[in-house]
Amino acid sequence: MRMKRITKSDNGKTIYIKVVNSTPTAIPIRIQLIGNLNVQNAHLELISSDSLFEKNTMEDPYHVCVREIEISRNGNVVFFTAPAFSVGVLSVVIL
Repeated sequence: MRMKRITKSDNGKTIYIKVVNSTPTAIPIRIQLIGNLNVQNAHLELISSDSLFEKNTMEDPYHVCVREIEISRNGNVVFFTAPAFSVGVLSVVIL
């Protein structure tokens, strides 16, 4: 699993972490935000599939689509599982 890029919103209150899991196995992730940050909220939206060859069809037009994934948080530490073959953005709201 690779952290592709980390950016911050113009107002500095949201951190965006791009997440890519290019492996065929789900990976548990733990991200600790270091510094004088107060994490208020976090959520992860991503696209994933069981295979690199999956696609949407007329019968199943939402087979591969953006989904919100459940995450856990303990202070400034965020936990989630990145599904196999997934790409997404973790949004972390800070004060």
